[in-house]
Formats: sequence, structure tokens, C-alpha cells
Amino acid sequence: MKKRITAFLIALISLAASGCSSVLEGEISSSTPVHISVDSEETGGTENPSNYTEVSQYEVFKASIRAMISRHTDTQTFRISSFDRDDVPGAVQQVCQEIESDDPLGSYAVYYINSSVTQSASFYNVEVSIVYRATKDEVDSLCSVSSNRYLEYLLLDNISQGKTEFAFYTQHDGITGQVISDTITRLYYENPLEVILPPTALTVCYPKEEGYRIMEVGLVYSYTPGVLDNMRVTLNSKILEMAEPLGATNDGVLYLLMCQSLMTECELTDTAAVQIDDTAYGAIVNGECTAEGMAMAYKAMCDKMGLECTVVRGLLNGQAHFWNVINLEGSYYHVDISACISGGMEAGFLLSDDDMPEGYWWDSVITPACSGTRTYEDYASYSQLA
Repeated sequence: MKKRITAFLIALISLAASGCSSVLEGEISSSTPVHISVDSEETGGTENPSNYTEVSQYEVFKASIRAMISRHTDTQTFRISSFDRDDVPGAVQQVCQEIESDDPLGSYAVYYINSSVTQSASFYNVEVSIVYRATKDEVDSLCSVSSNRYLEYLLLDNISQGKTEFAFYTQHDGITGQVISDTITRLYYENPLEVILPPTALTVCYPKEEGYRIMEVGLVYSYTPGVLDNMRVTLNSKILEMAEPLGATNDGVLYLLMCQSLMTECELTDTAAVQIDDTAYGAIVNGECTAEGMAMAYKAMCDKMGLECTVVRGLLNGQAHFWNVINLEGSYYHVDISACISGGMEAGFLLSDDDMPEGYWWDSVITPACSGTRTYEDYASYSQLA
């Protein structure tokens, strides 16, 4: 599968550039030859009751071939002594073509299906052989995704394990390639301890982008999964090291001390010299980050200490800007560490919506309303920067 997905990703990028759409939709164009011969004897030299499956209906035959794919069976012999179609060879060819091009499992798992029909006086023997593009493990691992919530779980699980590809059944029209990419981005901002950097997702649908289908997702990482796993371990260890001397039992004090710890340990830059500067890892491990990296680092520290915190992706004077919203004693507050660095703690710690300076914008639909009455002055005596 490693070679297959690598070739698939290369082909996908090339085809996207050339505007080819049929492969992106998982459509496979292949011939399905049917070889017909006639035996003068009824046995035809192939009669063996333990080696063939008797079928008498078109749809049953079709389901039987699909069952072969589910089991990842290479070859199987069928016997047709009575059938609901007059043209047996033609029906065999049609079934194979429909499985290859119209069936989700067939179009995902199969390169092509060969069939050979041998006619005797009173029956047909049909030999079916399948050449696969998906391995048995890949077929066995297919699951069904019926909601965006389960999609989130599946994506986070695969990203956390450093998986480079996976596939699933769905008939949910709300699950698209764009939705998958958007979900990965959101999971990154919600899980900085797990997702060091968000991978790029490349998605192919079999046989089409709507209705009952299989969606195959390729994940392209900035670093190898092994490197990302080591970075994840290092980040978690460094956060514990930074939190150990804080020793606060009051949540408000802990929020303050973590904020000030990042202010002293991390150098804030206006723009990212490298991508990692926008991450919690860049802030906490490398000690250099943008406002985005600082917000991600604060979120990571709060998560590690069991405190509620979200990353706000908003605007400041029309430019992209990042800060946090925290929950203290049941009320929400804005915390902008970059503002604390430039204007003092009062400029960015424990601000309500009304206290936010002019020029800030955020999505009020997804961001909790901040209306708490606490201020920095309530905790100033605990400040390590006073």
C-alpha cells in the first residue's frame, strides 16, 4: 500500500494540475474479457462440487463477486444451470464491468476482473479472477462513517498514529474533501498536544463524490511520522518541566503564571521564519514563535494542566491574529499574550468582550461570550514579572 498510495498521490497531484477529473472521482476504465468455449461433455472436465458455487440470478451472481472482494479472494468458479438472463456470457461481462466501475468496493479495491465462460450441454462454468489494487488489510479495515463527529474521531486517531492513508464507507453528503481538510485544521487548533503540525489531505471518492461511496484519504506530513512522534513526546515533557515550579492551586493564578512563563521563555516574532514557529512546539521547545505559536503554546499548557482554553483565529487591524479564550470560575475571558508582551499584563490578560481594544475582530458565533468581571489586578500580587 505504501507504493500504491505514493503513486496515487503523485498521480493525483499531476492530474489535478492537468484538470483530469475522472481519476479523481475514482472512475476506472478497464476491459473485462469473457472467454467462451463449448464442451461436448456435460462435465467438461471441470465438474467438482466442492470447487464451484451455483448461482441462478443476476443479482446473486453480482453479490457473490462482491463477496469475493470482501474476502479478497483471487479466483472462484461459478456454475449456472438456470439463469434469469438469456445471454449468460453477456450478463457475466456486464456484472464484472458494473462491479469495477459502479460498486464502491469494486472500484476502490480492484484493478480489473477477468472471467472465462465454459458452456456445456446443460450448464455454464464461469471462472472469475480478480487483480487487486488494495490489500486484504486495507479492505478489512474499511469502516462506515455516518456523522461528522465520527469523522473527527477517525481523523484524529489516524493523525495521532502517523498514518499516511485510510479509507471508509459513507453516504453522508456533508462529508467532502473540503470538509475533511477543514476538520483537520480545526483538530490541529483544538489538539496541540497531539497534532504538532496539520497534514495535508488528498481525497479520492469511489465510484463518485455523492451517494454511497468509499472515500480514500492520503495524509501528507511536513515531517516523517517518527519525527513527529518524537516532537510530540518532547513537547509534552517540556510543558511538564515548565509547569513544575509554578505550584499554584488557584486556577486564576495558574492561568497567570503560565502566561508569564511563556512570556519569559519564548521570543515573539512578527512572521514565521519556518512553519514550526507557528506551533506550540516552536514556542515551548525552540523558544521562538509568532502570535499563533504563542496562542497554541498557551492552549497546550492549559490542556496539560486540565484548564479550559481555546485558540481564537481572528483579526487585529485587518490582519490575521491569534489569541486565547479561557474559562475562569464559570466565566470566559480573552487572553492575548502578544498584547501582554507589548503593552503590559493589563493589555491582554483577563479581558471581557467590552474591554478588548479597538481593532480586534473574532467570530462571535463560535467564540464564547466573554463577560467575566475578574481582571489582572485581582491576581497582580502573584505576578512573577512585577
